[in-house]
Amino acid sequence: MLNKRTNIMFDENVWNTLALYAKKKKTTVGVLVRDAVEKTYSVSDKQKRMMRAHRNIVKLRTVGKSLDYKALIEEGRKW
Repeated sequence: MLNKRTNIMFDENVWNTLALYAKKKKTTVGVLVRDAVEKTYSVSDKQKRMMRAHRNIVKLRTVGKSLDYKALIEEGRKW
């Protein structure tokens, strides 16, 4: 259900392009814009799971003061 409103200003060329495309698709410019926003900015279930997994991994990581950073740097330079 649509319950929020916004106002978007387009220049004449963009508006004409959207209007022609909407006419071809037999829909409205509003539907085109909503579909484009959904496609561009929505987060899929897979992406949500990946972000949750990343947060959990970061929580589990511990950095102790006993790490030998110089040895880590030297090891990294081998690659």
